[in-house]
Amino acid sequence: MLNDDGDGAIVESGAATTGSRVTSQRNPLSKPYTYGPRKAVTTLSAKQRLMVEYMVWGCPHASLARRVGHGAHVPLDPLEAGAVLGMRRRAVFFLQEQPAFKAALAQAMRMFRQALQPEAFRTAVAIMREPGDGTAADRKVQLAASAMLLGDEAGVSKGSAVSVTINNNQTLQAGIVVRLPSSAKATPSEATIIEADG
Repeated sequence: MLNDDGDGAIVESGAATTGSRVTSQRNPLSKPYTYGPRKAVTTLSAKQRLMVEYMVWGCPHASLARRVGHGAHVPLDPLEAGAVLGMRRRAVFFLQEQPAFKAALAQAMRMFRQALQPEAFRTAVAIMREPGDGTAADRKVQLAASAMLLGDEAGVSKGSAVSVTINNNQTLQAGIVVRLPSSAKATPSEATIIEADG
């Protein structure tokens, strides 16, 4: 026989002595659970900080990253990072809107960018020192690498971008192509007609 234990669960009689199962049926007299407004996130939990880490640097554990089809240390998108951490999609979307999460993600991106600066400078130095074929294009690439290394001292800001504008204005006119058979007689040219009239 099933009895109500008062907490919304239906328990078989004798559950205390026999350890029989508890069913997942809900008490119809209890209030249904409704989602209330979520509270704003002011400080990130350990799981939320891991989500930022997985989005910027990737998950260091290959077994966890394989759950979403990636290897270790491959940056994940928000839904993939949330899936690795066992978060629901609603929780991921809500977290992305929180100022505390946005600030933590921006700080992690700044740290990631700073960590890549030495490698970027080494690459620029290697390009600057590469002789190439001695063409004007090679010298232009070397000058661009030098300007990037010098930054504002060379009159080029570090955040400068190259703007390329290409204008391909072609005027198309409709026409008719007539294929004449090879046996057709040649028509007289304009010069021949003018001379005949003169």
